[in-house]
Amino acid sequence: MFIFSIIGLSLFGDSCPRHFGTLGKSMFSLFVCVTQDGWMGITEELQQCGYFEVGAVYLVIFITIGAFVFANLVVAVVVTNLEWAIAEQKGGDQKHQKSADSEKIRTVDAHQALMRLARQQTPLQVPQLSLDTRCLE
Repeated sequence: MFIFSIIGLSLFGDSCPRHFGTLGKSMFSLFVCVTQDGWMGITEELQQCGYFEVGAVYLVIFITIGAFVFANLVVAVVVTNLEWAIAEQKGGDQKHQKSADSEKIRTVDAHQALMRLARQQTPLQVPQLSLDTRCLE
């Protein structure tokens, strides 16, 4: 962007000072072109200054290169953040999996549990009650 700003300053600085008068204005104009927001206004002003063909080639080359770099930069940031989030999620899942494994409850078949309980149980003993007839009278 800096190199294209210097080229724009030397090519169009005297004729189009509004967009290419200083290095700062030139860089800002090129930033507007990279974002593809107001590049038509810059193109129209270059056309009014008499630099339609040269200005069009200059801006097309810069927008093409700048859009690829800018798009790749945005994609790289998004992909990097996505990779960090996935790694963090997997790290959290592994920690959760380890704690879940240590707290795992052993399950048993219900029929086997009832059979084991029946073998361990002592039979019910009914006590012998004597009937006292004095209380009834």
